[in-house]
Amino acid sequence: QAGEQAGAARAWTLLGQAAWFRADRTTGLACLDRAVELFDDLPDTPEKADAYAELGRLHMLNLEDGPAVAAAGAAAEIASQLRLVEAAANARITIGTSQYLAGDRRGLAELQAVMDLCRQQHLLALPRVARNLSYALMEEGDWTASVAVREEGRASAPSGHTLATGFFGGAQDA
Repeated sequence: QAGEQAGAARAWTLLGQAAWFRADRTTGLACLDRAVELFDDLPDTPEKADAYAELGRLHMLNLEDGPAVAAAGAAAEIASQLRLVEAAANARITIGTSQYLAGDRRGLAELQAVMDLCRQQHLLALPRVARNLSYALMEEGDWTASVAVREEGRASAPSGHTLATGFFGGAQDA
């Protein structure tokens, strides 16, 4: 109402993130759709890339590969133009994972490429790409590589902690 479109778009992004953390898909999508709608006419910013990235990630988690790749692709493009290496890597993780989950073999190659990028540049996205790549490698039947990648991702997180939800490693290994 105050005419602060960028601030409103950022607020809708945060509301969308909060909703999907609560597993409220409907509200999450509505908020993130509103955020990207408000950002649409604005110049590219890190916040705009974040809104598209979050929308893509929510679609990925819902196995909606087309919308996930489209939104994450927009985020990756914005992040690349702004030289936001970390944001671009996270968007590419969403793209690769979505492609892989949809049966597109390019997704596995993309995850491997992002893993290499994260290693080389010591990016904070390394634990996330390691989890996703580990899953894909396990699905491919390469248990040894899957475990190695997963362990590398765990070891890369400071004090073994990340912002991602956890799981019991022993149960997954079993």
